[in-house]
Amino acid sequence: MGNEVRGNFIGTNAEGTAAIPNQYGIRVGNTGTIYEGNQIGGPNPQYGNLISGNSMFALEVFNAKTTHIEGNTIGLDYAEDAAIPNRFGIIVNNSSDTEIFGFANVIAGNLQQGCRLWVIHPTHSSEAISSGSTGKEPPLVTAWLASWSCYQTAQQ
Repeated sequence: MGNEVRGNFIGTNAEGTAAIPNQYGIRVGNTGTIYEGNQIGGPNPQYGNLISGNSMFALEVFNAKTTHIEGNTIGLDYAEDAAIPNRFGIIVNNSSDTEIFGFANVIAGNLQQGCRLWVIHPTHSSEAISSGSTGKEPPLVTAWLASWSCYQTAQQ
């Protein structure tokens, strides 16, 4: 059984209107153990996490297997109308079977990448970013456009 993180305000005050930063919002995995079957957020609105205002990553998935990221707000306030930036949104590093459901996550306002996949061993990895929206559409705050895209870096 994996980890479930649902319905939390991480890096913000209880109202979701201002930053109370952590260095990392959520970290799944470590170098010694593979964490399998993780759920960050979920398909129901009450399962989503607000992960904003952290000084490094909102969410890092490292050395994990089968992680589903869905229904979260990353880099914005609770109302999704103002930025409370993390440095990075989602970082997936040396993990497999990670699914980031773009249509169900709002990823905007972060200072650098909205999400980034680092693949150490490309033949052992299967990350998926579904089609949909990561980032807010204009004419909302243009500062949010600092980082909305997801991309992959492969290393051998």
